[in-house]
Amino acid sequence: MSAKPLLVLLFAFMTTFPSVGIGAIVCPPMPDAITKVNKDVASDVKASVGTLGRLKAGEVTSKTEVVAKNLFERYPNADRLLVLQMMGSTYCSMLKDNTYISENDRQKLWAEFQKESFSFVNPGPPPPPRPNEKPKQKPAAASARELLASIGDTGWIFVGYFNVNSKLFIEGPYISVRSQFRGIPDKFVEIGNTVTLDVSRKVYLVDFRKTGAEKKLKSPISKSIMDKDDETGITLPANTKLTVRDVSEGKWENVESAALWIRVVAVAE
Repeated sequence: MSAKPLLVLLFAFMTTFPSVGIGAIVCPPMPDAITKVNKDVASDVKASVGTLGRLKAGEVTSKTEVVAKNLFERYPNADRLLVLQMMGSTYCSMLKDNTYISENDRQKLWAEFQKESFSFVNPGPPPPPRPNEKPKQKPAAASARELLASIGDTGWIFVGYFNVNSKLFIEGPYISVRSQFRGIPDKFVEIGNTVTLDVSRKVYLVDFRKTGAEKKLKSPISKSIMDKDDETGITLPANTKLTVRDVSEGKWENVESAALWIRVVAVAE
């Protein structure tokens, strides 16, 4: 991008996100350029930004980064500035509607959000290393804890299909059980187990695109068939270690195969 278009872009972004002043914050409006495609993005933005609402000052920066990166990966063809404007409008409105925080805290949270948002618009080149200083390595991929934190700290993973009579898997299992507490013989996985993903797995929450993490404890079995509305956009890589918090299985009537799902959280550090 040439210098002139970049300056125009930065000016538009900065006027959309006013700096924090002495008075109450002024929320930017939701962008007018909402196309049919962007309506899906806007819905997802609302659900994702909703997870920032319970954060305290000092926590917003890192979580904003996770949410923004997840949205950019989920919608690679979407205009990043438009996505950031949607995020800003949504988050600011949440802050103004929150009557349980002081105006001082509200401005601190808004300032943290703005600062992190600006970094996506004009990140700038990394500074050159000092003499005799080794260049910094690229940051590691977001951890399972960081990814799950952006959707309410938990999510559901499909393990596979098994025969209810033989207890043998027809498809999968896509996990390895690393530790068992009770070790019930006919149970492949139990609450409290530590598991490792054998392959990468998508993370689901029922109606995530509509209600965010509101139904995070609701089993996918209750919906029968999962669809796009249930996709969180997060895929955990193979070898990720997780702790099981719920186990759910279900099948259609007169069918011998059942689906097995687990709700997981990051392994305690």
